[in-house]
Amino acid sequence: MLNQVDLERLAQVGTHLSLGRLGSESELIQTVFDALQETLDAQMVGMVLLATTPDLYYTGQQMPPDREQRQLEHRIQEILESLQVLGTDKKSYHHHPILGRTSWSYPDLEEFIGLPLVVEGRITGLLFAARGAEQTAFQAMDLTTLAMLCGQLSVTWLALHLNRQLAEQNQQLQALNQYREEFIRNLSHDLRTPLTCVLGYAELLHQHGSRLSTEQHSEFLTQILSKAKTLRILIDNLLDFNNGSDRQAILTQIVDLQACLEAAAQDIQSILAEKQQTLVTHIPLLLPQVLGDAPLLIKVLLNLLHNSQKFSPVGSELLLEAHRYDDYIRVCVRDSGPGLNPEALERVFEKFIREPANRPISSSAEGIGLGLAVCKDIIEALKGRIWAENRSEGTAFCFELRMAAL
Repeated sequence: MLNQVDLERLAQVGTHLSLGRLGSESELIQTVFDALQETLDAQMVGMVLLATTPDLYYTGQQMPPDREQRQLEHRIQEILESLQVLGTDKKSYHHHPILGRTSWSYPDLEEFIGLPLVVEGRITGLLFAARGAEQTAFQAMDLTTLAMLCGQLSVTWLALHLNRQLAEQNQQLQALNQYREEFIRNLSHDLRTPLTCVLGYAELLHQHGSRLSTEQHSEFLTQILSKAKTLRILIDNLLDFNNGSDRQAILTQIVDLQACLEAAAQDIQSILAEKQQTLVTHIPLLLPQVLGDAPLLIKVLLNLLHNSQKFSPVGSELLLEAHRYDDYIRVCVRDSGPGLNPEALERVFEKFIREPANRPISSSAEGIGLGLAVCKDIIEALKGRIWAENRSEGTAFCFELRMAAL
């Protein structure tokens, strides 16, 4: 029968657990182990956590001898089978000593009691205590004590688990909020910068158009056209991102890839003129047709060309090339920048990832990181593949699509 000291000790343990003063499962386990070992005068106490590989916690500083360890695991197996938690197959246990407790000293485990830990109606583990050959047998009140601690431990374990989940969700919400703020800030910048340029040049044409030279008219219109196309690409990418789940519905058809390449090369000219850049094309005259979607392929090409234009120096050349490889047509867009490091090559097609590392970029060219992600979504929906690779000079963004049957 529990004496007054034992009852007070259990009450203190329950109070300590219920107040949520424990910061981790290991602190909780150690607190319960201390109470069990002292209250039950147990030579060894422990816990099995049911998982893919259950963990067995000891209070001793050193592991028991092999014979006693096998004996202990056999008793644990019997209890778990009686609870219909396990089948008849032998389970393996991973052992973790709780340091700083009484060392193993008795040669045999004569007495053993154990009760399940139940969290939200599910058996999640086993709390047990054992005595050696020279100790007295466990009594009914010892089992009552173990049951009390099992209940306290289950409730507190659930509270710790919920607190950890809440902390993780709060951390995720904070990260998402920061992510949202950064996205809105970058999006506002990307929309405002070209729009300001369009409004500025339009204002100049409106107020001073009659006094401007032909060359000035042409320059202003080129800038307006360039920035307007930049806005169109950005808005298209935002709409594509919002409707990205519809990619699975794309039906491929026979596409004249050469016509798509020529359309994209023509459309990008006004943007290239902004930095006095030129586009060199290496496209065979009789390029085979591919299976795809013409408007989406032009969108991919414009995104790749626009991306390379941003990272290439003023007055540089961009290369657009297409070649046949077996049953596929490979298209590559190469810039004249410094290239990407290996980590950047792996992540450059992820959503909201702006090209990092050794790719210098002016503040006016910063983006929200959707263009390349949209390219990846489209090409993969068309059953192709897309990648980036460093060349001897610059970076190449390539994709492959299957040729149409002749």
